[in-house]
Amino acid sequence: MTEAKEGGEIPEVSRDKEEEGEINANSDEVSRAQNAKAEERIKFLQFLQCMDGRKAVFTMHENTQVRGIFRAANFIPDEIMVNQLETPTGVFKSAVLRMKDIICIAFEPIDLGSGPSGGASTSEAGSQ
Repeated sequence: MTEAKEGGEIPEVSRDKEEEGEINANSDEVSRAQNAKAEERIKFLQFLQCMDGRKAVFTMHENTQVRGIFRAANFIPDEIMVNQLETPTGVFKSAVLRMKDIICIAFEPIDLGSGPSGGASTSEAGSQ
């Protein structure tokens, strides 16, 4: 038990330099892990943002496939919002799919050949 000095002050607990080094190393490791996790989260959110409006095929349990336009995912994400969802029972204007029901999501390929103006591919432009 630590006794108070005169005037009610409690003496500081001294740590040896080795113990302080271990604490600093552990906090640096935790900080690096937190930064890496934050960077991965940002990349994932950017991916979701890029996929907004893209056609996708969702493979569900029981070997069912549905198609629709990916719109967004909630924060966790445990739900995905889809427009024009085509199912075996019909087409739904909008729907929410639970991630636990989805086995795989396949997005339509990105066309890297056309520019933002929707113009000709590089092979057509070179033949003029």
